Amino acid sequence: DYRASVDFVDFVSDPESVTHQINSWVEKQTRGRIQGLLPASALPSNARLVIVNTIYFKGRWASRFEKTKTVTKSFWSSPDRPVQVPTMSQKARFRYLADDDVQVLELPYCGGDVSMLVLLPKERDGLTRLEPRLTLERIHHWIDWLRPANVSVELPRFKLASRFALNQ
Repeated sequence: DYRASVDFVDFVSDPESVTHQINSWVEKQTRGRIQGLLPASALPSNARLVIVNTIYFKGRWASRFEKTKTVTKSFWSSPDRPVQVPTMSQKARFRYLADDDVQVLELPYCGGDVSMLVLLPKERDGLTRLEPRLTLERIHHWIDWLRPANVSVELPRFKLASRFALNQ
C-alpha cells in the first residue's frame, strides 16, 4: 500500500486546475513537507497520464550536531570566493579515509541502516578534478577502506531538494 490513488481529470480544459489538484494531494500526503511540486504550467493540454512520486527523508544523525555549536564560518563555494554560512561542528568517532586527493567521511543516521558519505577534496580547487573520478567502483573502494577515527567535523547546514523528469 503506497497510499496511491488514481484520478480521472480533464487536462484539456483546465490543466492548471489539475496541477493544483496534484500539488494539494502531494502536500496532504507529505503533511505539508513538500509544497508546490509542479509549477502551474507543468502540464501540457495534450497530457494523457501523469505519474507523481515523492520521497521525503529527514533522518537524525546517530551522532547529533548540537545547535549551540553552529556558528557562521567561511565556506568555499568556488576556489576564490568564500561565503559565510551557518556551520555545524562536532568531534566524534566516525568511519573516515584520506587519500592523496580526497577525504571521505561516513555520517550514519540513527538506526545504522542509512548514512551520508561526505567527500571533501584536499585542495580548495580540487572539485573539478574529483568529479570525473566519481564512479560507483571508486565510491565502493572508498567505502571498503573507511576506518574508525576520531574526526573533527565542520559541515555547513544544508537541505537537499531535487526534481527529475523521468519521461526522457
